[in-house]
Amino acid sequence: MERESIPKGFKSLLPEIEKEIEVKIKPDIEDAESHVRRLLLLLGILAFLLSIFFVKPKLKRLVHWIGGENTASVG
Repeated sequence: MERESIPKGFKSLLPEIEKEIEVKIKPDIEDAESHVRRLLLLLGILAFLLSIFFVKPKLKRLVHWIGGENTASVG
């Protein structure tokens, strides 16, 4: 927002409002970003573990079903 479009009575409050934003809101945003990063990392690890335990055995069965007896040891 441009300072010219702010009414005269509020211009004196603007530095105080900017200071409040700097002190109170920015740390909350940074804290929320770190929580989101941590959550995404945990979701990625969970997806990786689920793929190891659930997808790989099904893939082995699929390869065995498509290829016959000799391909059961693949993977």
